[in-house]
Amino acid sequence: MTRDGGTIDPPYCGLTVGALPTRLAAALPGHEALVYAHRGLRLTFAELEAEARLIARGLMACGVARGERVALWAHNVPEWIVLQFALAKIGAILVTVHTAVRAHEIDYLLRQCEAATLVTVRGFKHLDYLGIRRRVRPAGARARHRHRRRPACGSAARHGVRRSADPGACDE
Repeated sequence: MTRDGGTIDPPYCGLTVGALPTRLAAALPGHEALVYAHRGLRLTFAELEAEARLIARGLMACGVARGERVALWAHNVPEWIVLQFALAKIGAILVTVHTAVRAHEIDYLLRQCEAATLVTVRGFKHLDYLGIRRRVRPAGARARHRHRRRPACGSAARHGVRRSADPGACDE
């Protein structure tokens, strides 16, 4: 609010989440946007925008489309932030998965939210996410459902993105 009672829209009001890093990269290209000091990672707004665009293109090449749900099972890592912006650029829906989810819960969650794609880290603390996901697949799912593996997936494949035609399926 202004002193005379009028309102002022914030400079980024009305932007989509996907457009925000684009606007910030244009306005503040050299300013720090993402800092993970313990990993020695510092991204400027320009670098964050470039990385989000790269991952978005890779996800689209893997078949992730606007309106599709993508589950993210990871703790506080910089890739989480980049993926959030990448999905927003596509118009896909980010579904976050709690880091302490148990085997029976992850299968239920992925089916309920209808996520066609699961992005995950290997694990967190004592939990082996990939091992958990492999164990909860229904018998026979391994033969019936396979991830789409396309060379065109590029950066998304290098970042560990796995895509499934079946919301509950997972490939080894």
